[in-house]
Amino acid sequence: MEKTATQWKKLGFVLKDGVTGVERTQQYGSRYTYYTENEVRLLTEEEKLQIKEKAREERRLQRILLKAYKDYERYPEDSKINLPLYFDERFYKNRYLPFKEKQKEIKDLIEKALQKEAVPCSNPSRIIVIDIETTGFNEYHEDVLQISIIDGDGNIMLNSYVKPYYNSRWFLGAGLHYIAPEMVAGAPELHELIPQLKGILDSCDTVIGYNTGFVISFLNFLDYSGKKEEDVMEDFAPIYGEWLPSLESHKWQTLGTCADYYGYDWNSTEDSVSGALRDCYAILHCYRCLKEQMKTIMNQCRKKE
Repeated sequence: MEKTATQWKKLGFVLKDGVTGVERTQQYGSRYTYYTENEVRLLTEEEKLQIKEKAREERRLQRILLKAYKDYERYPEDSKINLPLYFDERFYKNRYLPFKEKQKEIKDLIEKALQKEAVPCSNPSRIIVIDIETTGFNEYHEDVLQISIIDGDGNIMLNSYVKPYYNSRWFLGAGLHYIAPEMVAGAPELHELIPQLKGILDSCDTVIGYNTGFVISFLNFLDYSGKKEEDVMEDFAPIYGEWLPSLESHKWQTLGTCADYYGYDWNSTEDSVSGALRDCYAILHCYRCLKEQMKTIMNQCRKKE
């Protein structure tokens, strides 16, 4: 088995000192250096932690770079003529300013909710699997519509629709599972679930998801310090092996592709289980299969060392 250094790192391995690998030419003329399992070693726990911290910092910087709109107040009145051509003053006054006020209101609600005591819960597995449904992909102006969490044994810890803050309607294709506005009209708002979410997070050591960074970006007010974050989507990509030469990385696959790869039966849950909760069960199944697969690969590597 040959893989690039980046591919091996995603599988939990790093190059041994002094190895040179073999350079190969790919389609479209790209050249990459490949290494066999004899030229790599397992990452240490410290190295794994450093990689996780680096990824977390990159996500933080990406959020900072996503500026919602140019700050109109910093322009003196006599300089408004020099505003960029794309600046829409009517949009700013009628949409952006009310949006900023709404953001401030929500921030205050969340901060007050974070001061409340966590609702304790039992979780012998010390693992949670979490998934959400949203109105879109940008956490700054889109809403959570459903949060579902199960423990490592498949017990439901939370499964709730969420009443949106910003949006009263959204496109049919906003997510894999469409949630109609009337389905969330009487649901709790996100800040009302915070005491329960805090208790669930306190009960675990490991947070598992499919595109975990996306989920956390919508729930970034919670404290994840000391928690191990597992992303089945990132771990599965090199196993599935669809290579993107332009990015020198593997393509991320959908949860459906991952679940099919590991033989998950979507009919194994009750008809009432839908949306994010249904996905949680699929994620847990894929996580277990992936870990068994990785354990087999690591044992083979140890035997060769």
